[in-house]
Amino acid sequence: MIQIDLLIISLFLLITLIIGIYYGRGVKTFQEYAVGSRKISTTVLVLSLIATIYGGGNLSTRLDVSYRKGLCALLLDLTAPMNLYISMRFIIVRMKEFIGHYSIAESMGSIYGKWVRMATALFGIIMCIGFFAIQVKVGLTIITTLFPEMKDLSTHATLFTTLLIIGYATFGGAKSVALTDVYQFLLFGLCFPILVFIFLYHAKNPIDGWHKLMKLPQFNPTKISQWNDMLKGILACFIWRPLLLSLDPARIQRFYMASSTQQAERIFSRTAIIRTIIPLLFLIVAIALHVGGHEIPKSQNVLYYIIELTYFPGIRGMLVTVIFALLMSTADSYLHAASVLFTGDLWPVLTSTVNHVSKPTLRVVRIVSVCMGMLGFWIAYYATHISQIFNKLVNPYLPIVTMPFIMTVLGFRPRAAALLGSMGINSSILLYRIYYKGESLSEKQLFILFMLSALMLLTFHYLLPKRPHTGWVGIPDSSAWDLQNQI
Repeated sequence: MIQIDLLIISLFLLITLIIGIYYGRGVKTFQEYAVGSRKISTTVLVLSLIATIYGGGNLSTRLDVSYRKGLCALLLDLTAPMNLYISMRFIIVRMKEFIGHYSIAESMGSIYGKWVRMATALFGIIMCIGFFAIQVKVGLTIITTLFPEMKDLSTHATLFTTLLIIGYATFGGAKSVALTDVYQFLLFGLCFPILVFIFLYHAKNPIDGWHKLMKLPQFNPTKISQWNDMLKGILACFIWRPLLLSLDPARIQRFYMASSTQQAERIFSRTAIIRTIIPLLFLIVAIALHVGGHEIPKSQNVLYYIIELTYFPGIRGMLVTVIFALLMSTADSYLHAASVLFTGDLWPVLTSTVNHVSKPTLRVVRIVSVCMGMLGFWIAYYATHISQIFNKLVNPYLPIVTMPFIMTVLGFRPRAAALLGSMGINSSILLYRIYYKGESLSEKQLFILFMLSALMLLTFHYLLPKRPHTGWVGIPDSSAWDLQNQI
């Protein structure tokens, strides 16, 4: 049955390449590559942002968690839409002064100067390459696990997929990435009704399956609402998780691709709504599995169990296609963001054009995109585990860059030396804990470092000699914020 599976996957890859190249035609400037001339529709940017958020590993991890933890998993997943809503309500609406920029590093540099701009770009590039490498690693793992007959060719197949991502992301830039993301996300959404229909159609005794489901405490609303340690833990997550605003370069790039602050608000608010719906879909699939009488051992991943079912030929190819759609939609966005950061924020300084007299060129950004894509593949090939990449390359960005950026947007503008000092101390702490002590930071530890970053920035500001127009100076243009409050 491998022939039909490979045919489905090959057809998906071919269509992705065609869409990427077709919509990437006519890109002739760095601006068109970086932000798509800011003429992309809100719907496309919303779906592109959702596709960026949901990576290749989400289908396997969220299905497994939803099947085993039920309503508990749903409640925890609902903290993510709150994160997006807070970003829209308090951050995006205050970023009007940054409309017209190409990246988060340029925005930071416009206030604090070239050294902060370079530091922001550097940490952003490291994070983006890390996320790209994670998606490549997921692809390699999927091919090796689900296609054991192709084990000897798994590296070549992963390299081919990586080159395909590099190809359309490098050729087409922002518009190509956004449109392929839409196509890839629609495939992801299509798999939910298909899976639910399959499980319910083949259920031998759905009523008996429903009664068995209600006996499981994690699926019974009455038992979930009882006051216990589990409910306390969930409520605690609702307090601190939404404050971990993930304004990484690829996600915040949708703001820079928007034509106005109002469009950016719509992008993030609609994305929050969709992120509320998707966990419900995962839960519905999990319920359909239980109702269908599927008892999956804890040692087996739920997605892999589904793929091994033989209800109809091509189910493995369909699900693997969805996984590849998710990992490609995430990988291309982070590769695009990394190449924009390097070309627009690091390259001018490295080539001594400190005043940016010579603008970034399309040729340079495409060369950089190819090099970073291959670097990501190399990291994925030699990394032992996905968590290793995430811990070493992705985690440092949150306390080092995201918190100073949030405080800047909220109106706290310290002198550049204070910000660089805060970044330096945070970098040293993370290097010591992650690389020297070999710690794997949890979400709670990251939240503590996140808050510590804000305290450190305030401390540096008030210890150093004050300069005019620093401290809590507010935002230069609060018209969008005032309008939102009036509405």
